[in-house]
Amino acid sequence: MAAVAGQHFELELIAEWVGNDEGLGEALETGLIVASDAGQAEFRHALIREAVYGTITWSRRRRLHRQMAERLESREGSAVNLALAEHWLAAHELRRGRLALLALAERWSGVHAYRDAASAIRRALEIWPAAEDEPLRLESLERLGIYSQQCSDLVEAERAWREAAEGRRQAG
Repeated sequence: MAAVAGQHFELELIAEWVGNDEGLGEALETGLIVASDAGQAEFRHALIREAVYGTITWSRRRRLHRQMAERLESREGSAVNLALAEHWLAAHELRRGRLALLALAERWSGVHAYRDAASAIRRALEIWPAAEDEPLRLESLERLGIYSQQCSDLVEAERAWREAAEGRRQAG
């Protein structure tokens, strides 16, 4: 479960998910994971996480990523974050992953992190199926143009705005 959660994870979240903390205690004792900040832990090395993660079948991985995303969404006071989007995408819930990336872009733009916001929207657009929710896709392209302009990536801004304009023309 910790390997699915990521390189860094919250001990309480994993213990709650598993239903006990026995495995976590053993992993801490053997040094597979190390406690970092208060209530946080991480795998001693990324290769350890990858090895453990690699032993999980793809179907179980998808299911576990879906469970983790649902858990993160249901937490009181939880904000949209990159981990949530990553879990939805790893669960192959592409629509939910896209929506999480778009919400994340909005959040990042609110703190003037325009390069990160543009990156999140670009990623959402890369996995957008053709002809699905076209008005939102065009709005996302326009926002990509704005965020790209804000971080001085004028080539990307122009490309996004041209694509959005062409899409609007085709829609009438």
